[in-house]
Amino acid sequence: MKVHGWVAGALLAFLGAVPAAQAADWDGVYVGLYAGPNHQQGHATTTTVFSGAGYFASSSVTAIAATGSQSYSASGATFGALIGFNWSIGDRWVTGLEADFGGNFDKDSVSSGAVYPCCAGTGFGIVSKARTRWLFTARPRIGYLWMDDTLAYVTAGLAMTDLRSGFHFSDTFADANANGFFSDTRASWTAGGGIEKQIDSDISVRLEYLYADFGSVSGTSTNLTTEAFTIAWPANVFTHRQSLSEHMVRAAIMLHL
Repeated sequence: MKVHGWVAGALLAFLGAVPAAQAADWDGVYVGLYAGPNHQQGHATTTTVFSGAGYFASSSVTAIAATGSQSYSASGATFGALIGFNWSIGDRWVTGLEADFGGNFDKDSVSSGAVYPCCAGTGFGIVSKARTRWLFTARPRIGYLWMDDTLAYVTAGLAMTDLRSGFHFSDTFADANANGFFSDTRASWTAGGGIEKQIDSDISVRLEYLYADFGSVSGTSTNLTTEAFTIAWPANVFTHRQSLSEHMVRAAIMLHL
C-alpha cells in the first residue's frame, strides 16, 4: 500500500492535481532547450555486377548481393534548441508551430561475410557504416488541456538530417579491397506526441517522442583492387544503398516570452 500510495502521489503531482501558483497561459512565443536518447534503425545493401573482363565469377556476384543485405540498429543522443508559438482555440485546445535544431549523434556499423561458391576455402566480407550529426524539424502541433496547466499533444511535419554512409569490401582470394562513401542531406517526415506541463506562467517542461523516416542514400564505386594481381578492376561496379529511420525521446524546458 505504501508503494502504491507513493506512485499515485507522484502521478497526481505531475498531472497538476496540486493547483498551480499562477494561472497557466499558453498563448504566445516560447523558446527552449531539449535533450534525450535516440535509436537509429536502417538497412544497407551492397551489390556488384558480372563482367567478362572483371574479377568476380557470376556465382560470386549472387553471393555478394545476398551477403550485402544487412540490417542494423544503434543508440545515440540528440540535443538542441527550439522556438515555437502557441495559440488557444476555445477553453481546452491549443495549437501552434515549432522548429528545432541541434546535434544528432548516432552511428553504427554492421559486417557480414561468406565463402565464395566458386572457390572453396576463400571468402569475402562486407562492412557498412551509417552516421548522422545534426537534426532539424519544423512541425505544427495540436493539443488538449485535460487540466489548465497540462497539455497532451500530437505533432507531425518536416525533418532533415545529414546521412553519411560508407562501406568496405575485402576478400581472401586475392586480397581484394573496395571502398565507398556517400553523403546526402535528407528531407523527410516526422511524427509523434508528448505531454507538456506549465510549472508557472513563464516556464513549462515536456516529455516528447518523435519518429522520423529519412529514406535512403545511394552511390556507386569502381575502385576494386587486388593485392595478389596488383591491378584494378573498374568493370566491377559496386552499388551501395543505405536507409535510415530514428526513434527519439526528448525532454525539454521552455521559457514563455
